[in-house]
Amino acid sequence: MAALDRWVINSALASLADAENTLEISLATFCINVSAQSFRDDSFVDFIEARVAESGVPPDTLCFEITET
Repeated sequence: MAALDRWVINSALASLADAENTLEISLATFCINVSAQSFRDDSFVDFIEARVAESGVPPDTLCFEITET
């Protein structure tokens, strides 16, 4: 599950980073669902922090939702 969540995060951040209208991006909130299982991986939060920093997507536009299952 962690590999899938990492792929989703990479894809979402790449799409947002490539978006043409950065003003709309900075005024919106984007929710990304991740599995609670992924947080068992000690490096997962570090991965998210690094990817957000590398992408240039404003961190305050992101909301990470933890799935229930």
